[in-house]
Amino acid sequence: MCAILPLAIIRDVFEGGAARRRLSHVAALLGVTPLIAPTIGSWLLAVGSWRTIYAAQAAVGFAMALCAWIGFHDTLPPDRRPPIKRRSMLHGYADVLSSVSFRTFALIYALSFACAFSFISGAPSVLIQTLGLSHIEFALFFAAAAVWFLVGSLISARLSGEKCGPQTLMQTGLAIMIFGSGIGLAAAAAGKIHVFTLLPAAALAVFGFGLVGAMATHDALQDLPQAAGAAAGALRCGQMTAGAAVSALLSGSWTTGPPLP
Repeated sequence: MCAILPLAIIRDVFEGGAARRRLSHVAALLGVTPLIAPTIGSWLLAVGSWRTIYAAQAAVGFAMALCAWIGFHDTLPPDRRPPIKRRSMLHGYADVLSSVSFRTFALIYALSFACAFSFISGAPSVLIQTLGLSHIEFALFFAAAAVWFLVGSLISARLSGEKCGPQTLMQTGLAIMIFGSGIGLAAAAAGKIHVFTLLPAAALAVFGFGLVGAMATHDALQDLPQAAGAAAGALRCGQMTAGAAVSALLSGSWTTGPPLP
């Protein structure tokens, strides 16, 4: 819910370049979270037991619920709010899934996320088990990669709608992701798996995703103002499905040999 609502809210309130800029800011927060989570988890484990992680999650959840209760209100005007009925919800999802534009950009977003998430899924095994990094060194590696995702998202917000078209930003981001992934693949094929080859590859991949994420999200939701919530939900469903598929694929590959990036 917390990942879906911001997308629908922005679609309700903003249009065009203003929407893209705000989506870039939201994408920066949503996308950097899984990248910095291992860093924060490593720090928590350094000062406490595994129970400390769950205590921190509970505290953050309580703070979010309190903020939503105090400061959140419906952004959709009353005259645009559809009745909450099962049939209307099904029609909303039918409109979303029948949209060629939504399917195209949702697929771009899901595959781009899968590329970035493969780094998140595979990093613990490669960096800790294969390369022997400590928990603190692992946290620093993730933090360095997260910075580049944040930079990509902020550049996307800065350039969107003013100096650079969304299609150009998206194409540039995808090209950078392919290049970064190619570096990692070449390093693995050559047997040169160490921090100084993996960090540039990961940084380029997540930087490219920072450029792609907000643009693909905006264009997926652009033609569906009447079903912004359903579109945002379907977009996130595709994102998580792609991430889960990549994780399963990586887990299966590790059972037949040593982990590779």
